[in-house]
Amino acid sequence: MATSIDTAPGNFRDVFAVREFRALWLAEFLSLIGDQLTRIALSVVVFSRTDSAALTGLTYALTYIPTVIGALTLSKVADRRPRRSVIVTVDSVRALVVAALVLPSIPLPWLCVLVAIMSFLGGPHKAVHLALLRDVLSGEQYAVGTAVRHVTVQMASLTGLAVGGLLLAVVSPGECFTIDAATFAASALLVRGLVRLRPAAAATGDSRSIITGLKVVWSEPRRQALFLTTTLGLFLMAPASLAAPFVAQVGHGPAMVALVLASGGIYVALGLFAVSEAIWSIQVVMAVSFLAELLPDSHRAQGMGLAGSMNATAQGLGAGLAGLVAQATGPPVGIGLAGAASVLAALVPSWLWMRSMRGRTDPTARDVPEGEPQTSSAAPTVVTAAEGVRQTLATQWSVD
Repeated sequence: MATSIDTAPGNFRDVFAVREFRALWLAEFLSLIGDQLTRIALSVVVFSRTDSAALTGLTYALTYIPTVIGALTLSKVADRRPRRSVIVTVDSVRALVVAALVLPSIPLPWLCVLVAIMSFLGGPHKAVHLALLRDVLSGEQYAVGTAVRHVTVQMASLTGLAVGGLLLAVVSPGECFTIDAATFAASALLVRGLVRLRPAAAATGDSRSIITGLKVVWSEPRRQALFLTTTLGLFLMAPASLAAPFVAQVGHGPAMVALVLASGGIYVALGLFAVSEAIWSIQVVMAVSFLAELLPDSHRAQGMGLAGSMNATAQGLGAGLAGLVAQATGPPVGIGLAGAASVLAALVPSWLWMRSMRGRTDPTARDVPEGEPQTSSAAPTVVTAAEGVRQTLATQWSVD
């Protein structure tokens, strides 16, 4: 007898036994590696043309900043259109945009425009991907699947940087752009061929705005608590943003800066051996899993997009604030102050979550308005999230 999606078991093998999850996982992995190739190649192209570190940095920022705007403005589309179709369309457009970067004589302003378009489309793509994962996995499986995705994102970033550096030693930036375009095309084909087409979660004529989405997220105390955890990204980027001055202060050179920056992703992947990073990984998995369950399906992609945008904005602001603080106190003190402030800031969503859980046994049981059908789900738990991270890391690094 077939197992229903909401009662399907949730462990590593069972998650990868789902064909649609394998397709989504591989598609995102390919796209992430391609993104890193493009970032490195763009830096080389812009600096070789302008000999300007400022313009190079600005162009690199264009691979991130428009993502926030895209997630805020377009995530709602993922609820009003079939989610598979949104992913296929976005990946196809991004493949064409990156392919245009291959043109050797493209003017620098147009290069920046194309980069911004590619980044802009990345925002809704991430939101719809998280929403579609919940469509193909049960509640228990979603927690494990999110853990797999979390580690995969870190590994893909590291792999993309390493492969990009090696490739640029033997091929041109244009060829790197070609590879990235091919990864987007492959992603679109994988999702189109292996993921089932589902109807849109919301009515096509359903009118909604950013304010409407925020009201949905903020309409329930548990959603409020989870949404507030995204603001903790304000403190997350302090070590990375202060890596260069910190390394210089302790007497090392630029090569050590790259090692320090890469170590963040490595520690996430080796979370079994870095307790703080393992706890952070579990917290991220739990927050994403719980929020996906608590949001109504008709607003899930928009809600996830808003949460992702808030986190990215907080990280950007935090990097700037960390620099200002470190200018006055020094990098080590600045990093320490960010850590202390994060503990205090975390008390607010923690208190709100504990208060909202009084009298509840299921952390993800939605309070369904009258007239709306209640959907059954196997709620992801702390144990499920932790086990998902453990299984993912054990498989990734052959540690058990």
